[in-house]
Amino acid sequence: MGFRLYLKRLSMVLTNSATEAIKHYVFSLLIIYGFTLETAQAQQTSNWRLEKDKHGIQVYSRNLSDTKLKELKVVFELSGQLSDLLAVLSDADHLPDWVYGTRKSYVIRRVSPSEFYYHTEMNLPWPASNRDVSIRFHAQQDPQTKVLTIRSESVGNQVPLQDGIVRVPYSLAHWTVKPLSNEQMHVEYIFRVDPGGKLPAWLVNLVASTGPMQTFQKLRELIKNPKYQNKKYPFLES
Repeated sequence: MGFRLYLKRLSMVLTNSATEAIKHYVFSLLIIYGFTLETAQAQQTSNWRLEKDKHGIQVYSRNLSDTKLKELKVVFELSGQLSDLLAVLSDADHLPDWVYGTRKSYVIRRVSPSEFYYHTEMNLPWPASNRDVSIRFHAQQDPQTKVLTIRSESVGNQVPLQDGIVRVPYSLAHWTVKPLSNEQMHVEYIFRVDPGGKLPAWLVNLVASTGPMQTFQKLRELIKNPKYQNKKYPFLES
């Protein structure tokens, strides 16, 4: 039986409650952590494949060479200034407000206006274990092009391990934000992850790309909040 046909038949026999649990499980991992590819039928390719295009948000995926990881790219335009976006992203304590499936998040320490460390935990339904990860966030701007780049990468030895929670061994997210005008920007967000443990590839592929779509739609609304506007950063020019 072909792999796609297997997935189709499997999804037909799942109960509604089981299906919802699976969706929540997969959505939660997709937002910050991306997703793994554990099936031997996956083909290695360097080409991006469009997974979803809705509400002006495009979600792409590609398989990475010599690894089981799969990489996601999200492309969209965002209203506001660079400083507005940076203010939202720097407010790590409030990631649960817009990042789907985030149980809690908090700043560990701030190094400078452009660099800080934070810890986040993703809430997954039984029987899956929650995941957590500590992240180093670093932003910088090209003085000539005004393009803002942000790198968020997992770091170890920041927070002790907790019973019943799986520590994510590796994750990397990269933002490239190009100002189009004073109130509009073009965003490209690329991320990959090894979420730890074993995640069935058919679960991941069942509803891949829905989570990022929901998250960035919420970001579009949250960036309008007055608390994130008129912020000043010494290294940033709008």
